[in-house]
Amino acid sequence: MKCPKCGVEVPNGSAFCPECGAAIEQSSTSVVNNPSQGNASKDRTTAAILAILLGDIGIHWFYVGKTVRGVIALLFCWTLIPSLIGLIKGIQWLVNDDAYFQHDIAEQS
Repeated sequence: MKCPKCGVEVPNGSAFCPECGAAIEQSSTSVVNNPSQGNASKDRTTAAILAILLGDIGIHWFYVGKTVRGVIALLFCWTLIPSLIGLIKGIQWLVNDDAYFQHDIAEQS
């Protein structure tokens, strides 16, 4: 498994990363390293840029595999609310790390 903070390989069962000393939680590592989730291979920067530039039509939701949210954004694009949500999500995804991004897209349905 990998450290959610620095990405270094951590031996299974370790409580702390040997490189950066970050605490290793089972819930955060399972979200980052679970390949059965379709979102695990999505690039955070690409999703953030899509959210900022095309958030009004929900392209970022389709990219991360949240089709229902993408359709809702398309239906309400005339209200400009999806644009605001896309801008906020894009900034959050850019300023936070990959572990936050993976957790964020795994939690949202």
